[in-house]
Amino acid sequence: MHGSHEVAMRVLGIDFGIKRVGLAVGSTQTGLVRPLGVIHRTTRKALWEELLAVIAREQVQAIALGYPALESGADSETCRQVRNFRDHLARHTPLPITLVNEAYTTAEALQRLAEAGIPASRRQEMRDAMAAVGIVESFLRQCSDASA
Repeated sequence: MHGSHEVAMRVLGIDFGIKRVGLAVGSTQTGLVRPLGVIHRTTRKALWEELLAVIAREQVQAIALGYPALESGADSETCRQVRNFRDHLARHTPLPITLVNEAYTTAEALQRLAEAGIPASRRQEMRDAMAAVGIVESFLRQCSDASA
């Protein structure tokens, strides 16, 4: 073990939503990120069980949570919900949780899916997972900037 930046870390990206939570996983070592899909929210208990199962299965070591910070710096209802979710998440897992600004990821995700030739009918379903991919990519960029 030489420098901390050489330690490969598996990062779970979370695109939090009221109805759906998009997930993606990436590695600081390879820089590759893949969408994991979406958890459709039914009950709180089911959401946590599913989320913790993903964390265990994917051997995640850090969490990047999308945070819709507004340009104006104004606090929105969604910002509060994300912070609330982060606080609950912190009680369920000891993993470090980083808030990643994701003001544009949903729009970017839809654009990327369109460019990839994904039919519109499937785009909505894949959008949240792709937004989570964008969150992990932002997190990995921050990591590489920090170690550069």
